[in-house]
Amino acid sequence: MKRVLISGLVTFLLFISVLFFYFYEYNSKTVSSSYCIATEKTLSALKKGDLILRKGTALDSSIIMRLSKSSYSHIGIVTSVSPQIIITHAASDDETDHKNMVISSRADSFLSNELALKFAVIRYSFLTENETDAVIKEVLGQIGKPFVLGKRGDDMNLRYCTTLIYDAIRKVHSSFELNYTYVDLPLFEGEYLFPQAFIDYDKKSVIIEE
Repeated sequence: MKRVLISGLVTFLLFISVLFFYFYEYNSKTVSSSYCIATEKTLSALKKGDLILRKGTALDSSIIMRLSKSSYSHIGIVTSVSPQIIITHAASDDETDHKNMVISSRADSFLSNELALKFAVIRYSFLTENETDAVIKEVLGQIGKPFVLGKRGDDMNLRYCTTLIYDAIRKVHSSFELNYTYVDLPLFEGEYLFPQAFIDYDKKSVIIEE
């Protein structure tokens, strides 16, 4: 029992050390001006239903990428392309006035250099136009609902960036299955769905990576 407690304490202390390391690393950075990291040509090529993954700049983004062994920490879905490109996603703190909820953001905001270092676009070929419309309708119906993070199997309606999109696709395409990742950390032990799972499902579906 003592060995288990000591092992757990060591793991927890290492986790806290990582948090502090990245906290100081990210807070030492400064952004001189805000701009969209995607080109106009790239943005004009986006279609409704495209999934946008980004490599975030925040502390939690770094942790997510390390746990999932991925270059990406967040995901959203294009729900409109006219008159402007809108990406809907479950976010914790993208917008000061709309924290911890499902929101719709302009592409230039979602992909601003303040929030993103790089991004990728997924376009699944198995979704028909009608299915894509149904997925978008389901996601838009979640706007304003709370961001809910938890491990797989928790007795609650989970709603974080990946599950928002995953659940919507599964409602119209039940054979769609993604792999969860097991996380072994104090207070967070369990299976979680990371953005990388959408790429791993079909790597050929990645049409843009910048």
